Amino acid sequence: MGAASLVFASFVVGATRKLSDAMEKAFRLTREMEYAHSIASHAAQTDELTGLKNRRAFFQQAKQTYEHCKRNRLPLSVLMLDIDHFKKVNDGHGHPMGDRVIKSLALFLKQRLRKTDYIGRYGGEEFAVVMPDTDLKSAYSVLDEIRRRFAEIHYPAQPVDLFCTFSAGVVELGEGDDALMMASQADEALYLAKKAGRNQVHTLREDIMLAKRHTPVDVV
Repeated sequence: MGAASLVFASFVVGATRKLSDAMEKAFRLTREMEYAHSIASHAAQTDELTGLKNRRAFFQQAKQTYEHCKRNRLPLSVLMLDIDHFKKVNDGHGHPMGDRVIKSLALFLKQRLRKTDYIGRYGGEEFAVVMPDTDLKSAYSVLDEIRRRFAEIHYPAQPVDLFCTFSAGVVELGEGDDALMMASQADEALYLAKKAGRNQVHTLREDIMLAKRHTPVDVV
């Protein structure tokens, strides 16, 4: 009887140890799978060159922010930026230099915009920004100052150093607007900036641009 009890106890101990090992392995595997999923999810939402949100992820975030601002009656501004004459940069200085300029602008925006602002690489040399709780005049002033400072950056190149600029369009949330409509309007304002000669920020409201020409505002 004693021997049988000893054998049974030994069996229970062994089974418990195996169960514990199996549970530990299962827990470790679950954590590894969750980590891998997290990495894959981040990669699917991130632009590889700049580390910004890609176009799809940006629109998802933009719609959420739009709904929040609409629901709480908060101002919201949407910005579209495009590097001027970018094809000439690639053709004249090579694609590595083009990539460097794109990464430079991405970093410039991240450093000078707020953490609550969402930046995305819209495609190629084009970027989009959502600025919650920000009216049109404030967004215009901040972006125009960023534009001016970005134009001062020089990139060592042959035969002369390279300077780059961007054009931009800005719109503010209005009655009856939706997220896609705002993006379309910002793109229209960007087109106006390009048409007017590039290296400038445009909005669909002329009074904002006229006021900015007389009252420069620094980036905070």
